[in-house]
Amino acid sequence: LDKRVQGMVVHEPFLRDDGYPLKEWDVITRIGATPIDDQGMIKLGPSLRVRFQYLIQQVARDGRVPLTICEMRIADTPSSRANPACDTPRSSRISRRNSPG
Repeated sequence: LDKRVQGMVVHEPFLRDDGYPLKEWDVITRIGATPIDDQGMIKLGPSLRVRFQYLIQQVARDGRVPLTICEMRIADTPSSRANPACDTPRSSRISRRNSPG
């Protein structure tokens, strides 16, 4: 994973169902449009940081929370296709980006 990627590692997802969007070793990099740091904190101002859960009520719509996820998995991919930043969502709900490992 690229050093620029910050976020929280999913150690144990709530469900291990194939349809559940969070997988073990995923890195959650944003909640809504707000970046999450390696300690699970978000910035609310220049000198105020709070846990990311603070934003859940504000960004949740219809029981869903938009997250940007960097997926950690081992893949043999050409280096020209590598995208180490993993911070640009593909969709408005659960976004997954593959990171060569």
